Amino acid sequence: MRRRWPVLLPAFLLSSGASFAGVYHYRTSQEPGTLPAITASTTTPVETTSAPETSLLEVPETSVVESTVPVEATSPPETTVVSVPETTPLPTVGPDNGILQALPAGVNDRRQLDVADECGSMSPTGSAVDCGTFTAERDTLRWVRYDDGGARLDVLTTSDPDSIIWDVKLRSKDLGDSPSVRTGTGLAPLVVLARRSDANRTLELDVVEGADPGVSLHLALLAGQVQVTADHINAWKGVLRDGDPAGSPSQFDEWVIVRDGGGWKVASAKTVSPDLVPS
Repeated sequence: MRRRWPVLLPAFLLSSGASFAGVYHYRTSQEPGTLPAITASTTTPVETTSAPETSLLEVPETSVVESTVPVEATSPPETTVVSVPETTPLPTVGPDNGILQALPAGVNDRRQLDVADECGSMSPTGSAVDCGTFTAERDTLRWVRYDDGGARLDVLTTSDPDSIIWDVKLRSKDLGDSPSVRTGTGLAPLVVLARRSDANRTLELDVVEGADPGVSLHLALLAGQVQVTADHINAWKGVLRDGDPAGSPSQFDEWVIVRDGGGWKVASAKTVSPDLVPS
């Protein structure tokens, strides 16, 4: 028979009234203060790192959007610059489209001056509306207006100032109205104006220059008007809009045309109403 030994308990356990079960589970109990320390250290890093992550994402996104605003603001000036030249082009320039044109190659038209009848002797029909002279590059040239089944104008030159033989260098196309001639303007040796007989009452202008004369500027102006000064040309060209009757535009382009080296340019342009166009 096996001998049973008495179980001895420490005196402090007996005095506290602890049961046997409490003694057996002492290995799973924690030291005071251990759990609060773990819980605090785990929660604090999560709350700290979330705030800076949000702020870092929001700041770059806002700054990128703001930086695109100046780029969009520069677009309207580009559109304006493109539209301005479209309203201020010069019409055709040069002798091929002018009132006056050079005689075809191989064609000669020679006149003999009669001092007793200068105008008549310069006209191919023997009679003239009027005639005159002008100076280009120190040479004397002549012009003559006459009727040959339609209003016409010739510009003549001579190889010798003392000669009575003159050659036609420029001749107008058949015009509806007799052309008007302006000399001594200071702007050019000869300026010719003629109104077509079309429904739009188109006004044409030629500037003639050179001892071997040619057209340096030609304008065709719908319902147009022109003023020639010593240093520029004011021109008004009608712009027909929807509902405007032919020859009665409700808007005009006003141009100021000046010298540009050896040519011409539109120095300024604007749109005006018909009541601001001279008659």
